[in-house]
Amino acid sequence: MPSSTGSCDDLERREVNSALLRRSLALQTVYLANLSGDLGQLHAVCAKAARKDIDTACALLMQFEYLWGVNGVAAQNIPSMIRMYATILDATQSSDLRSLALQGAAYTLDRLPDPWEDEHFAAVKQLQRHILPVHGIGGPELSNAEIRISGCILLYCFNIAIQQDSFGDFHEQVKCWGVMLGSAGKSENEFDARLSAAEALKSFYSRFPIARITSFPHPSLLPSLVALYDALNDDDDDIRDLGADVVFYFIGNRLEPLAAKSQYLVWLSRTFGGIDAFHKLVLTRIKEQEGRSRPIEEELREAMVEDDSLFVEEEHNLYLDRVRESEAWNSLITHEEGHSWTTTALELSSWTIEGLATLRRFSKFGDDSFGKLSKPQVFAIYMGVVQSTRALLTRFHKILEEGKADCGAPLLSTNGMAQSIVSDYRIGGALEKLEVESKLFLETASQMAIHPFVLDCMQKHKTCYV
Repeated sequence: MPSSTGSCDDLERREVNSALLRRSLALQTVYLANLSGDLGQLHAVCAKAARKDIDTACALLMQFEYLWGVNGVAAQNIPSMIRMYATILDATQSSDLRSLALQGAAYTLDRLPDPWEDEHFAAVKQLQRHILPVHGIGGPELSNAEIRISGCILLYCFNIAIQQDSFGDFHEQVKCWGVMLGSAGKSENEFDARLSAAEALKSFYSRFPIARITSFPHPSLLPSLVALYDALNDDDDDIRDLGADVVFYFIGNRLEPLAAKSQYLVWLSRTFGGIDAFHKLVLTRIKEQEGRSRPIEEELREAMVEDDSLFVEEEHNLYLDRVRESEAWNSLITHEEGHSWTTTALELSSWTIEGLATLRRFSKFGDDSFGKLSKPQVFAIYMGVVQSTRALLTRFHKILEEGKADCGAPLLSTNGMAQSIVSDYRIGGALEKLEVESKLFLETASQMAIHPFVLDCMQKHKTCYV
């Protein structure tokens, strides 16, 4: 059998005309390197193949995935393997080869030991310029590979920030990264894009000190944390399960996706409840339908349009239950305590009061109210407003009954009693309007035979406004 040195010399010192022979010699070097644990010969072979024979280079990288995916990369060889992937990326513009190299590099980076050593930083630095910002060119496979490795590279950026004790650049990077993952994880995207985003989240948060988030919650982390929440709502169970695996690092329990999502939302609210950006997110999630925030009347009109298309367009995400999501986000309005949550509830009350009035007018139009709500979109809109009504009535009554009005308008006076009176006045005013609109809606709904489930949800708070 030829030595590994001989096969490398065959590729380096003379041109081999046979494509099959070139590939065989290159693969021989890979097998010998895997058996010996010595990766020294691979750099030259891979660099030459990347420059002159893309097919052979792709075959090599696929063999890497098979060999080192089974046996793993020895800790002392990880920096060398990372540098080899960087060498390949430097040597080629082939989208196929670059995507394979990035996927392999991500797999290797996920196995970096803690804490990182100087040689790890030096090796990863060679990769960084190929990743951030994500290029978004060269086809979907390359784009997905860049998304996949982005979590590993961002972890490197975080470690650099710790070394330099300067987090300004990192906060901007993690914010942009979260926005990118949120976009990649949208339900209309292909499975591979959504999976790459979920894997990037795991690469980052499985190694990130979660205690740092709970101690110093920063708004720049919210986009990526919300992208993780959305992964738990994905239509594909592989992505939901991967999302649940990541949530384990936050809540400390391994749960199935639906239960993980519920506990993770509580963790988010307890951690970021003091940040305005999170309260804006809560309001947006309650008000949105189909990912857009529009007047309820406009949403209802669009939802009532008959679809006469020859082929019905399939929903992007059949797993996502919009009624369940509305209930989850409204539960924060009901249960979370503190003046900031009461402020958010007062902001939501304006939308809810207007929504009840709109639903009442809409229910009177025509004589088939039950039929209207047989449309899933219309039913979801009704339930969103009803659930917000329930949440607000519960919160406002509890505050006034327990004397915990804690959301007064800023006053020049520092008199606590005066502030409390103003708070009671604002909450009492919102509560009165809610009760009036709720009573009118319930009367109309009963007369027009609105869907019984909607009526039942409203009547759970009937004592509030009879």
